[in-house]
Formats: sequence, C-alpha cells, structure tokens
Amino acid sequence: MLMLMALLSIPGSALAEVETRMPVTLPENDREHLLEEMRGYLVYATATLAAAVEGEMIEVQRLAEQVHPPLERARILASDGPSLAPPMAEQNSAQAATGGHRPNPGRFERMRRNLPQPFRLMMLQMREAIADVGRDALAHNDPLHSLRQLQRVQEVCVACHNAYRLEAGQPDAGSPPLTGVGRP
Repeated sequence: MLMLMALLSIPGSALAEVETRMPVTLPENDREHLLEEMRGYLVYATATLAAAVEGEMIEVQRLAEQVHPPLERARILASDGPSLAPPMAEQNSAQAATGGHRPNPGRFERMRRNLPQPFRLMMLQMREAIADVGRDALAHNDPLHSLRQLQRVQEVCVACHNAYRLEAGQPDAGSPPLTGVGRP
C-alpha cells in the first residue's frame, strides 16, 4: 500500500522524464484499430489460459482458430521489401472476437509505412506463436505445453509494450519507415 501511495505521489512530469519507449505516431483511426487488435489478443490469451489450466485442449485449439492470425498478411507487413497486395479475406483477431468490420485496404500500407520494422516483426512473431498454440493443442494434448507456448506469446507482447508507445497524430509523410528501437 505504501508503494502504491508513493507512486501516486510522483508528479506526472517526473514520470514522463523516465519514458524510454519509442513513440509510434499513427493517425487516430489506425491507432484505435491497433489498440482494438491488442485488446482482442488479450481476450484470446486470457481465455486460452483458462482453458489450458482446465485441460480443455479442444477449447485451446478452437480459441486459436477463432483468432485466426492472418499470417500471410503479417509476413507481408513485417517484410522490408516491396509491398505486395495483401489478401483481404481474412479477419483480424478483434474482428473475429467482435463480429467483424470491413477491412480498410489503405490501412495496411499506412501501417506498413508508419510502424517500425522491429514492431512489425514482433507482431508476426506473436501471430506465429498463436498459430503454434492452436496447431499443437490437440497434437500434443498437453496443457503445460500450451501454457508454455502462451507464455512465449505474452513475452512478445510485453517486449513490444516495453519498447514502444502508440501516439495519435499525423506521421511525418516525408520520413522513411522507422527501423529501430530506442529513444526518439
């Protein structure tokens, strides 16, 4: 309790001075889309944790399939090469969890242009790890194996949240895509 009170008494300006995460500026609607995606993955992770703890491996597999990580799109997004037209038929995790919205074809290119490549690579790593959870759930039929896989998924999430912070605004259209991690 004392620790919480001490943290609450720190002026906001003092907390801002210790911020080391790289800012990632996105248009407001793209930022909200990405935050919605993150919330969808958090819902997935929580439900998967509960199912694995109960040994419900069919549910673990179903949850991973429901999230259906769009791996082909994520691979294109993560690449540093020329962009190919991504398939638009797949739903993202938040769409699967909430009943879906129509895809925004311009968003993909904006995200690719505005998100640092290490961020995009972590998105791909997380999606591939979720696909592994679903693939292995029934093949291994081992809740502990699934929990270890889910831990790796969440380690990627924690690393990304420790490295980056999302900000709403207009990215500098004249700048090349961000490629590194660190202080601005």
